[in-house]
Amino acid sequence: MIGEILAGVFLGWISIAILTGQTFTFFGFTLTFPALDYLSQEFDFLADIGILFLMFISGLSTSLRQLKSMGKTSVYVAIGGIIAPLFLGFIAGISFGFTRMDSIIIGLILIHAADGVRVRNLLDSEVLTNK
Repeated sequence: MIGEILAGVFLGWISIAILTGQTFTFFGFTLTFPALDYLSQEFDFLADIGILFLMFISGLSTSLRQLKSMGKTSVYVAIGGIIAPLFLGFIAGISFGFTRMDSIIIGLILIHAADGVRVRNLLDSEVLTNK
């Protein structure tokens, strides 16, 4: 996970420059990329498809027997995975001067963003398996 974060930091500025229509010159060659509209329906559709595939893969890898055997622990983790991002997002929003409604929305966004990270961590650590 740390390697992916570092790769994202390193490649992020290159990707953003490419996606925003910057012009690059490498060894005498000039590359001009078209700017993407992040608010377009196509971009939103691709983002939704990515989340759909991630959740589908995690659903296929979930073992209900293993989940039941963990009992209350799995319930506490699931509830904490919703309440903690919501609460921390709300507190961060209020701290930065957003309204209460905006702060709640920030918390809800963090719940959604945290799902992908949790699923990826569980898949990488092989906790989610096809058993």
